[in-house]
Amino acid sequence: MSFSQMKPLVTSLHKTLSCDVIDADERVFKRLSFFGSELRNKPHIQCFRKANVDGKNITCKVLTHRLCVNSSTVIVKTIRAPMYFVEPLMESLATLKVIYYTRDPRGIMSSRRPILRFNDTEMVTNAKALCLRMAADWQYFQALRKVYPERIVHIKYESLAASPMEYATGIYRFLGQPMDTVVSDWVKESTHANSNTGTYGTRRTDSKKTSEAWQSKLSAELIRNITGVCKQLLLSLDYPLS
Repeated sequence: MSFSQMKPLVTSLHKTLSCDVIDADERVFKRLSFFGSELRNKPHIQCFRKANVDGKNITCKVLTHRLCVNSSTVIVKTIRAPMYFVEPLMESLATLKVIYYTRDPRGIMSSRRPILRFNDTEMVTNAKALCLRMAADWQYFQALRKVYPERIVHIKYESLAASPMEYATGIYRFLGQPMDTVVSDWVKESTHANSNTGTYGTRRTDSKKTSEAWQSKLSAELIRNITGVCKQLLLSLDYPLS
């Protein structure tokens, strides 16, 4: 994705993080999560659901703005967005903090396979493209960390899955926020649940086991081939090659 293509996303994120939501793209902020409350119970979400029928979106935007400016922290999660769009946001938003979250590409490809139905050749081809993008992101992260050492941090999915409470506490410390019992209970319940909630769910009986599942789901040959095309990235991110 080119910067010109990414610019609308950067603009929308800037507006959202600044609570400038009145003129922002509602597709970005109507799912916005504010610190310390459950998404499904938020009044602005209920407002937008009703607005789909009666069209009173401006009312919902005003409500969202009020919730935003009164929140101690505004959190936005983006998936697969390139790291190079972070720099202009960090330059213009002095209090912005960024968590750069990565996963072993072999695990990523394993989780995508049932959905995209890749054969082995397609798995390797797509893994190569994935690792090239991740390598570029890693370069941007390293550059940003030199400029903003206190405002950007790297966390690996596997580390979080292995020690969820330790890393959750660390994330809250990084954000300068206390972690209350509601959050700690949710972390415990989500990573050691009674049952898994499926591909798109967030509850796992054993989060560490889930993070390592690709090792038994992929054939030894396929693992070797993906490791081969992703070797440099795996070394950079300190993932084992075998």
